[in-house]
Order: sequence, then structure tokens, then C-alpha cells
Amino acid sequence: MNLKDLNNLRADTEGRIKTVFLICMFVLVSAGGFAQNTKSISGTVREKGSNETVIGATVQVKGTHNGVITNENGEYTIKNVSPGQVLVFSMIGMNTVEKTVGSQNRIDVLMDAGVLIDEVVVTGYQTQRKVDLTGSVSSLSSDQFMQTNPLSLEQALKGKISGVQVMNNDGAPGGGITIKIRGASSITAGSSPLYVIDGFPLPISDDPLESPLATISPDAIESISILKDVSSTAIYGAQGANGVVLITTKKGSAGMSEISVKATYGISKLANSILMLGAEDYMRAYMRDMIMSGRWQNADFYQEYKDQIWNTNPSRFQFYPDLCLQNGTKQNYEVSYRGGTDRIQNSTIFSLMNEDGIAINTGFKRFYFQTNNSIKLLPQLTLNTNLSYEHNIRSGAFWTEGNIFNEIQTFSPLVPKEWTFQEIDDNLYYTGKMDNPYRKLKDIDYSNKNNTFFGQAELVYNINDNWFVKGGIGVRIPKGEVKEFIPKTIQRGYDNNGLATYATQSGLNMRGVVQAGFNKVFNKVHSLSVNAVYEANTNKYETFNQEYSQFNTDLGWEGIYDAKSGNHVKSPGVSYEKIAMLSGVLMANYSYKGRYLLKASMRADGSSKFSPDNRWGFFPSGALGWRVSEEEFFKNVSWLEKNVNNLKLRFSYGQVGNDQIAPYAYAQTLSSSQRQAIFGDGAIPALYTSRMANPEISWEVTEEFNGGLDLDMFNNRLNISLDLYTKTTRDMLLEQNLPRTSGFGKVTRNIGSVRNRGFEISVGGVLIDKKDFTWNATVNFSSNQSKVLSLGAETQMLEGRPVGSASGSENVLIKKGYPLGLFYGLQMEGIRSNWHSDYNGIGSADSPWWYATEREMPYGFPSFADTNGDGKVDMSDRVVIGDVNPVFIGGLNTRLRWKFIELAMDFSWSYGNDIINGNVYNLMNNGDIRNKSAVYYKDAWFANNPTGTFTGPGAIDWSGYMWAASNSEMVEDGSFLKMNNLAVTFRMPKNILKAWKIKDLALTYTINNVFCLTNYSGYDPEVRSGSSVNNRILPGVDISAYPYARSHIFSLNFKY
Repeated sequence: MNLKDLNNLRADTEGRIKTVFLICMFVLVSAGGFAQNTKSISGTVREKGSNETVIGATVQVKGTHNGVITNENGEYTIKNVSPGQVLVFSMIGMNTVEKTVGSQNRIDVLMDAGVLIDEVVVTGYQTQRKVDLTGSVSSLSSDQFMQTNPLSLEQALKGKISGVQVMNNDGAPGGGITIKIRGASSITAGSSPLYVIDGFPLPISDDPLESPLATISPDAIESISILKDVSSTAIYGAQGANGVVLITTKKGSAGMSEISVKATYGISKLANSILMLGAEDYMRAYMRDMIMSGRWQNADFYQEYKDQIWNTNPSRFQFYPDLCLQNGTKQNYEVSYRGGTDRIQNSTIFSLMNEDGIAINTGFKRFYFQTNNSIKLLPQLTLNTNLSYEHNIRSGAFWTEGNIFNEIQTFSPLVPKEWTFQEIDDNLYYTGKMDNPYRKLKDIDYSNKNNTFFGQAELVYNINDNWFVKGGIGVRIPKGEVKEFIPKTIQRGYDNNGLATYATQSGLNMRGVVQAGFNKVFNKVHSLSVNAVYEANTNKYETFNQEYSQFNTDLGWEGIYDAKSGNHVKSPGVSYEKIAMLSGVLMANYSYKGRYLLKASMRADGSSKFSPDNRWGFFPSGALGWRVSEEEFFKNVSWLEKNVNNLKLRFSYGQVGNDQIAPYAYAQTLSSSQRQAIFGDGAIPALYTSRMANPEISWEVTEEFNGGLDLDMFNNRLNISLDLYTKTTRDMLLEQNLPRTSGFGKVTRNIGSVRNRGFEISVGGVLIDKKDFTWNATVNFSSNQSKVLSLGAETQMLEGRPVGSASGSENVLIKKGYPLGLFYGLQMEGIRSNWHSDYNGIGSADSPWWYATEREMPYGFPSFADTNGDGKVDMSDRVVIGDVNPVFIGGLNTRLRWKFIELAMDFSWSYGNDIINGNVYNLMNNGDIRNKSAVYYKDAWFANNPTGTFTGPGAIDWSGYMWAASNSEMVEDGSFLKMNNLAVTFRMPKNILKAWKIKDLALTYTINNVFCLTNYSGYDPEVRSGSSVNNRILPGVDISAYPYARSHIFSLNFKY
């Protein structure tokens, strides 16, 4: 490992960030000599037809950052405008109007309502008109996603954008979500998109329990743009392989002053329950299973057990889902301000959120503050600042006891809620150790506190109408602290005489950027925009964790600091990493008569994650657009000219990289251990090479071809967008076997490739547009098919094990020529109906029931197919039994308004995907003393129910067999149609608002997770539980996921 080169890059990066700051200061000092003669323009903006004033419309000098917003009377005044410049009037939901400034000092404007095609979309380092886009970019404004008053961004995004899957990893308060754009592009590298907030790229994480979007209030967001094709994401180079999510927060505007107060309260409850056996039914089932298994040989023992457990105190029995689950609550309170003068604009928001989960003692609290400021230091020089602080706390045993929802469902109702695991052993003839989930939720003290400070400043200098330069510096400082105490009432706490864990994590993310841009129209027909960007990023991370045990008393965290507690401190764990990246970007956009569009970009990235020889990657892109509707031959057809507002064809190609791998993966590592001395009996410390140096590791590269069509018709009331794409990732990082003479078993190399192909279509329109009644709707469909093209010259198949842990039980198949996301196991044929074993190899290591004996093969055991015809069933008979990839996904969003009442509905669906229900065997059988699903038990095989379709009950733990050999009994259809949101808003009529001199007063009732039509037997088909590796290559795995709740929310919003 060349530490000198690595340190030089890091030092160079930090030095260049300082250089960026000095350039900004130079621009500030030298900006005074470019003033020119200007004047002020005033006017009123009204809606065409109704003649009502338009509040909050943007008035901006075209090609500059000089802009204001109309006040509560629709009036505006914009200063520093020169004759010949163009004023652009824009408003969400209305068509853009442009007016050229002449000798007049007043310009009044009428704006048409409708779906605008001149909408300005954020595309990264720049903004573009929607009609000028040549790539695949989808955007949502706050007005589009805030109509249902979402408390989280996944609620706002789900089902709204074609080609984008938004899924909850679980329903825990503040829990993680997964956003997948156009399928998985890698096997071992990360699959999460890049999130960019106000130009600042967030560190990418595949952690399924956390969401980068949970740290920001939806009310603080102005717009969200999602870059889907590679020609659009290529400007982000090594971070753009999985798509880019651009979030722009709200800014202040000149000529207005608005104070908003919002209060939200809601109740959440379990949306879908799983019917379990009640106490009496469980008692009968348990006794029957014990006798059937041969553990109890006569009825005398049955009667003795029944007398002791049942007849003594039948009222003590519990139904643990009722004990452990509750109606959760959601509260959110926000105060915000937006406004400013022509010189200073400000937007500030305070938000306080408190959510109690549907599992007792689980919750999420968040405090959020943000302020955006824009200060015009000189007529052509503007300082933009963005400061935010976010504090959140996740609490509850769920975060540390991941299997607790399985335990809640299957825990024996014979056990009183106060019993500990020892009392269970002593009273139920059970020799194992089983924790009481109610005691876990009540007794385990867990909290995860996080604080994130973010700040950035940017200087923008408009040299003239065509040239600008800007420079900025940003910093993000995340800090976290985890505290957990497990008392002696819980098994892990008992084994350690009380167990406490303390962990911290901290980071420092720094970014410096300089950008220069040119924008000009030549001879009224040639439009050229060029931008050059230089950027430096540095990310540092530190973690620390420490365990404490041997507490004299269950004092929790107080015991750690109590000198009399006698606690034992274990060896701490510490980690540190530092990542640096230097980048340069060149972008150009050209348009001829707004008819022929050309875009090209090149980005170069240098990352310290790779060796000095492979540190740099170069990522080009290009795109063409043809606005057919601007052609003369098109306009000569009267029907087309009258009814077609925009018809555009798009073609693009690009390359991006993926650097979502662990740092230092190319470097040799050393490990220490105790080794036997050659002479003597003692062991001596030894160092050995645990990983060989691998300087050839380089970027995974994704390239994509995209073709698209955009069609806007009938005064922009009908909008259609279609995209077809082929995306191929090559040089995937995979492990390759090495000869034994090397001293190592495997090495990671760039040897694999995978392809994604698909289509996306979105159709939206204004169905009814009357003065008192409007109705619009948008529907989208998309399909993506992946295929593994190569796993290296020597490898045709890889096996993984994201479900279960038994050796030899690999249940994920990655095979050349097949899609990613295949589940691998035995094909179940039916249920055994006799004691005779027709399987060879019982008890052998390669058998599906490797630890079973002939006696443990009872009636009702599953019968598996001998797929290879060798006369026996073993691991070689595994086949593909499930595909988690949907055939297509989609969404429907519709909005209706009648006078002062508004209705919003959001739907999403998925068809053709399978779900791996890892809870099946825990719910199906009576292993140990666990309860079981009433549905499974009713339809299970019995001697008197020979047509039963599920594995027969028994007192041994059949889940062990499932882990040893996954099979088709655990695969279910995951297709669904879900109504995500239903919101009804009562808005105060405009005449009353004017009389009261307020801007808006609205009361909204929202239901989240309204209903779900599905064949899936679990809580929710939108589930992605497990590790980050599971989510990357095998989404749709359900292993004790926290259920997604149904919420009823009331919200009152007041604007003044």
C-alpha cells in the first residue's frame, strides 16, 4: 500500500477546499466594477379567465438569479432590470409567460392554468426547462407531494415516478427505506442512489435500518428531481451508477412575507393482523402435538400438565400480540417563514416530531431547524447560505432485537406476561432458554441519538447577462450515540449479569466547489450553455463501541458510573476511515431554434478508495433531442399545430462509475493471533497477512442507452412520457478463487457484468378544468428485466445465504444467463403420509435434513422432488423456486377539487414478484412451546385431515429443517395493489381569507396505508428485511419485519 500517495491526495484535497474559499473571497473583493444602468419594473399577475390574482408566482430576469415572488395581492416589484432583458413569469400548475422589457416601468401579466411544459427542473449543477431536457428526469414539486400531508418522504414519493421503486424496509418509526432506480446494477457494490440536498452530496449508505431522508422534514422541501438515465447522472460520475435524487429546499423570495404554522396529530394501528391460536386452542394443539410426536406416551401426563398449567389459573393466559402492540401516535408541529426584500431573502423552518410506534416502547423523535438566506452584496454579487440542524432519537428493543416480531406472534399464551426466561424453564417443562418478548420490550433500555449539523455558503457573481461564476464551501457533521442496557430478566443480560453497550459514531463531510457558466442566445436561433465545475470532497468517519457487564444491580446506565456496581469492562472496538475525491465536470447544452437539442458532458473523478494506478475514472455522456412539434412541416398540419403543444424525441448514452465499496480494499492487511511456539509449550503473538494486496481493483462501470418520447397535447392538458433503456454494468467486483500456492483462498477482482433492460411510461392529464371543479390524474407503468452476463471466465454460478444460517444451506442463486434476485431451494411435491422413508442420506452432511433420524420423520413432513433423477433428494436437487423481480410496477395519483374541498388519492402496485416469507415455519409449527398460525394449523396435515396442504404439526422445531434446506413452501406471491394515501382537505374560501387578511387556512384528514389487495399471508408485501446484502441482490425477504402501520392523521395549516 502506497501510504505516501494516499496521504498526498487527502492533503491535496483539503488544500484545494481552502483554495476554493480564497477564490470566493477574491470574487467578493473584485466585484465592484461591473454595475450598469438598471430600473425597477412593477405589475400585477392574474389568472386568465377568473381574473383572480396569482399569489406566489415567480418573476425572474431570464438567465440571471435576479427574481422576486408576487405578494398576497398578486403584485411584484423587481429591481436592477435593464431594457432588452426578458422577465419570466412562472407558477406551479400554470404556463410560463415571458415579457421583454422596453421603456415601460409596469408589466401586467395574465397566466393560463394548465400543465406547464416550460417548468424549470433541477438537473444537478444547473437548471433546465422541461422542454429542453434530453435525458430521463422526473420531478415533483412540493404542491404535488404535500397534498397528502406526508410525515416522511417515502410516503411522498411512493408510486409517483415511473421506474422508481420506493419501499419500506420495515415500519419502525424513523426506519429505513429503499429507493431502487431501474433495477440493481451491482452484486457486491452498493445499490443505493446518491442523495443530493441543495447541491451537497450525502455519503451513500446501504444500511436497511436507516434512511437519509428521515433526517429532513418534508415541509422544508421545494422540489425533488430524480435523474434516471446515465446521461443525466454522468455529471455525478462515480456516485451516479444507481441514479441520483436531488432535493431542493425552500428559499425566500422578494416581495412577499409568509408565516406558516402547522400542527399534525395522528393515530397508528396494525394494518393487517395474523390470526394465531388462542390460549385454549393452543393448549389442545400443544397436547396433541406432544402425544403425536411420542414425547408424551399416555394421557396421565397430559392430564397432569393440564391440571398444573390450565386449571390452576386459566385467567392468567395472555395473547401476546395484544400485550406487545398498541395504537401508536404521531405528532408534528412546524413554524416557518418565507419572504424578503429585493436585497435579502430568507426561508426558515422549525419542526418538532414525536412518533410512538405500534410496538410498545418503540419511537422516533426529531427536531429540525433550517434557514436559507440570499443576500445581494452588490448588484451582481449574491451570497447564498444554508444552515440546518437535525436531532433525532430512535428508541425501543426492536432496533437491537431484530427477531422480536416473530417472538410476539409465536410466544406461548400459557406464559404470564411477568415471567422471565428462567420461570418459563421452571414451570413449562422446557429445558431451553426462551425470552418473553413482552419483557424484552419493557425491560431493554435502548436509545440511538443522532445530531447532524449542515452548513454551506455560496458566492454567485453575475459578470453580465451571459457569464457567471460561483464558488462555495460546505460542511456536514453527523454525530451519533447508542446506549443499551439488557437486565438479568433477559437471557443475554442474565448470562452477563447485566449487559450494557455504549457506542459512538462521528463524521466530517467537507465539500468545496467552483463553477463557471456561460449562457447566450446567438441571432435568436442558437442557444448555448456551458458550465465547468471543479469539486473536492473529503469524508471522515470514526466509530467506538464498548461493552460492560457484571452488574451487582439492574441500575441500567446509572450502574456504569456507580463505583459499587462492580462492572466488568470488555475490550473496546474502534474504527477510522478517511475518503477523498477530486472531480472535474464539463457540461454543454446547445439548442437550434428550440428544435434540435444537444447535450454533452465529461466528468473525471479521482478517489482514494483505489490504488494510485487506478485512482482516476472518466465518465462521458451525450444526448440528442428533436422537438418535432417545432418543425414547419408539423405546424403546417392545422390539427397538429392546434392540439399538439410539444412532441419531442430523445436519445442518450452515458457512462458512470460505482465506488460504493469499502475503502482500502486494494491494500494488504495484517492480522494478529496467538501461535504455538516451535520450541516450548507456550503460545506467542504473531502477525500474518490476512488479505493480499490487490492494486488492480478499479471502478465498476455502468453504461446506458436511453430512448424517449415526450408528448404534450390539448393546451398541455395531456402529457405522455415514454422511455426505453438498456443499462449494462461491467467490471463488477467479485471474488475469484486462487490456487493454494498463493497462500490465499480468494481475491476480489473486476470480472463480472450484469444488464438491465426495461421501459417506463407515464400518462398524466387534466381531466376536468372548471372554475369550481378540477380533476387531474397521473398513471405510470414500468418494467425492468435483469440478466447476469458474466461472473468471470471460471465461474458460472454463485450461491448466497441471506435467509437462514445453516452450513450448506445457500438459498440465493446468481447464475450466468439468469436474472438477479432468484431464490434457490427444494421443490415441495406434497406431504408425507407414512412412516416409510423414501429418502436416502438421512443424517448425512449433504442431506436436507442432515441432523434428522428415521424416528424424526413423522407424518405430515414435506416431500421434495428428486429433480435430477438420481434416486435421492439432497442439495443437488435444488432449483429456482422464486423470483423477487416484479414483471411490472406502477402507480396512480389523482387530485380532485370542488370549490373549497380537495381530495387526493395515491395508489401503487406490483405484479409478478415473489416474496420469501421467512416467518412461515415459525408460524406453522409448534417447535419448542411456540404458538402457531390458526390458518396454518387448520389446513395442516393430520391423520384425520389427509388433504391438508401445510406441513404437519410436531413438537420438534421444524424451523431447523427449513434453514437446512429452503424450499418452495416458503415462497409466496408478492403482487399487490395498495392505496397508499387518501387525503381530504377543507380549505377556507378565498373571500373569507381576504376578509380575515390571511393567506390560507386548511384542515386535512389523511389515511396512510389505506388498504392492500394481495395474496401474501404476511403483514405487508412491501418488505425488505435483513442485511444490506439481502436488499441488494434479494429484495422481498420478510424475516420478522416491523409491520407497516395504518395511520389516521389530522393536520391544521395556517398561513399569514
